[in-house]
Amino acid sequence: DVFNLAVSDGAGGIVATGYQDDADIPGNYFNDAYFPVVRIDAEGKVLWYRREKPGTGDSGKGGDAQAIIRDADGNFVITGVLANGLASSMDNFLIKIDPNGQTLWFQNYLIPGVALTPMGVEQTADGGYVMFGNDEADWPLSTRLQKVDANGNTEWIKAYPFEDDVTPNGMSDWALLPDGGFLWLGTLSGYDADSNYVTRPTLTRLDAQGNLVWRKMLEIGSLVSPGRLIVTPDGGYVFTGEVITGPNATHWQLLLAAADADGNLLWWKNFDARTTTSGVALRRRANGQLLVAGQTQTNNWLYNLAGVLLLADENGVLGAPLPPLVQPSALSVWP
Repeated sequence: DVFNLAVSDGAGGIVATGYQDDADIPGNYFNDAYFPVVRIDAEGKVLWYRREKPGTGDSGKGGDAQAIIRDADGNFVITGVLANGLASSMDNFLIKIDPNGQTLWFQNYLIPGVALTPMGVEQTADGGYVMFGNDEADWPLSTRLQKVDANGNTEWIKAYPFEDDVTPNGMSDWALLPDGGFLWLGTLSGYDADSNYVTRPTLTRLDAQGNLVWRKMLEIGSLVSPGRLIVTPDGGYVFTGEVITGPNATHWQLLLAAADADGNLLWWKNFDARTTTSGVALRRRANGQLLVAGQTQTNNWLYNLAGVLLLADENGVLGAPLPPLVQPSALSVWP
């Protein structure tokens, strides 16, 4: 079992889930893969453990968990992908488990021609849930939003294709907004006026019914791979990732950027520790400071890999100069 997702159980412990390692699948993924779920208390004791196969009957049996939350009732909701027996078609599921590990309900969403890989699930104000993800049956990738009621029954599902002469590369992160709407961070690729290949981050805002409110493409560097997104108390957005700053730049640098509530770019900053540096996780502290966790490495992929912590004010300004290069096993801390 591989556990790569976890959420607090509300009592000092965690509930974790993930997927089955390919080497341990007795038959083939489409029929035999399960995902594990375990609850562990604050002392590290296993309270319960179970294995779940997300498909039944003709829908197939293989699948992985992709996200888990603890809802307002203290139950645990997991979404993920299941195989319906066709290599080109993966479908999403939703399962609700009580604190004792018992299934309250299970829903498979077999949508013809759709291969939705959910990136997350959130509970909405009406007690239902929403799943956001990329439809990998399409190329270029399209993003989909699926709204379900409190029992997992689909209320609506919407797709968001791009009509411009650009290529969408899917969603990187998303957020459920205080007014019930949604926002996601994505990427577009194309060519600029000088025929240089570029990728730009995009912010897409939807209302509570999934209708498009606005979509903004942000002029940042020449190549951007966005990562995590947070919503700030003033309704704006901050995100991290990695950026190549221009056509003559030689490597990726850590990116930190901010936009206002209407998706207009306020500022962006790039930070460099070695050769390739990227932001992986992002948090906002109570005093407004921005904390980024990331990684840095040399040109060779996963060679001399080291962790990075970056602490900046609400405008992306560091409190001290960057440190000198560190040993591969050390941790870079900015400032």
